[in-house]
Amino acid sequence: TPTRRQPRFGFKSRGLGDVYKRQVSDNGVGMDRATLDRAMEPFFTTKTAGRGTGQGLSLVREIMKQHSGNVTFDSAPGQGTAVTIWLPAERPEDFDSSSSDPGR
Repeated sequence: TPTRRQPRFGFKSRGLGDVYKRQVSDNGVGMDRATLDRAMEPFFTTKTAGRGTGQGLSLVREIMKQHSGNVTFDSAPGQGTAVTIWLPAERPEDFDSSSSDPGR
């Protein structure tokens, strides 16, 4: 029987000047190049019928676009996957203190 690896999940984040980088990684089965190339397509899924819509990663991509950010993937079969999001950093002077919306 094949040796089963202990699942691992990693999380890193840091500010890089005007960019905020957050990375999530695992040591799972990973993705081959063909799967990786299609991973962000709406409705693309590798799951069996009824076990996913294939919208998750395409939604992440759209959210990143709306916030002037980006998302990248690094993956290989048997090596796990790392997903990195890049967002512009907001500085305190970017906030309008007179706004009732704390995110504005």
